[in-house]
Amino acid sequence: MTLDQGPDERPRLRRLIRALLGERLTAAINESRNFHRTVRSPDRTIMKEKILPAFAGLGGHLLWIGCRRYTADYPLLLEQQGAVCWTIDIDPEAAKWGRKGRHVIGDIGEAPERLEGVVFDGILCNGILGFGVDTTEAQHRCLSAISRMLKPGGTLLLSWNTDRTDDPFKAGVVDDASLAAVPFAGLAARVAVPGTTHVYDFLRKLPP
Repeated sequence: MTLDQGPDERPRLRRLIRALLGERLTAAINESRNFHRTVRSPDRTIMKEKILPAFAGLGGHLLWIGCRRYTADYPLLLEQQGAVCWTIDIDPEAAKWGRKGRHVIGDIGEAPERLEGVVFDGILCNGILGFGVDTTEAQHRCLSAISRMLKPGGTLLLSWNTDRTDDPFKAGVVDDASLAAVPFAGLAARVAVPGTTHVYDFLRKLPP
């Protein structure tokens, strides 16, 4: 059997590889492959070249939601102009990729209580909708929590994938969160990244 087998043979090949290498090593290889594929994707280029520097320029307190290996350097990039970055992820294993000393393990819906007293100038919610925060009810709860933590005039990045979740605007998820779409980082209020299913939405917290 070779690596260029047809689709019907690929499941057998994957089972053979797992049997030969073991589940743990196979998982590590898959994670490494996913990491390198992700960091080279067009949406990550926009993130690192445009979005992160613009949020860093806001100063104050920033919150990054959703930590993975390929986001491990994002908190320090967000702090390059003097901002203070916090991170949060519900998965305890993701803590190693969060901001050391300012990482919270927990549900984003609980973040206002977990980060009581911290008001954010910018919040980046990346890879959450459709990746655990799936139902409309859960997404409403997520956006409500974010809005409570964001200062009036503060900026939110809401990123999502068209193949993972419905448009949060059309689903009404943003309606009650006191947020309005705005251009940011020299980009339009909505950026659908060519060649991917990724969408970046930029929003500003409305005054009371």
